[in-house]
Amino acid sequence: MYFLFTIISHNFFPVSVATNQTQLLNSLYNSSILGIQLELLAITLLGPVFEELMCRGLLMNFYFKNSKFGFDVILSAIVFSLLHQHQNLSVLLSYFIFGLLLGLLSRFTGKLQYTMLAHILINTIIA
Repeated sequence: MYFLFTIISHNFFPVSVATNQTQLLNSLYNSSILGIQLELLAITLLGPVFEELMCRGLLMNFYFKNSKFGFDVILSAIVFSLLHQHQNLSVLLSYFIFGLLLGLLSRFTGKLQYTMLAHILINTIIA
């Protein structure tokens, strides 16, 4: 669903690459082989695990465990989208929607491992 939204929104509202992605690409171009491997590890594994622990684990399951009306899912998606540097509303919106999907996955399954795996998979595909 996220990919479909991104493809459709980019066709109707062309946007540039997110600032954090541009910075990562510039860093990768100027790195050694070991540096590239470490950065890819951070992008594909460490970043998603940290973000899920913070957004879905801490916010949804610790601070707002008993929230009603999906407040925990929405708040975690807002924090998730703000964690990623963005330069315009379209980029922010795509991160927000991905955060919502991850939040819903966490809420429906009750398992943080599933959101981590989904986030790792998406980041690996993108990387």
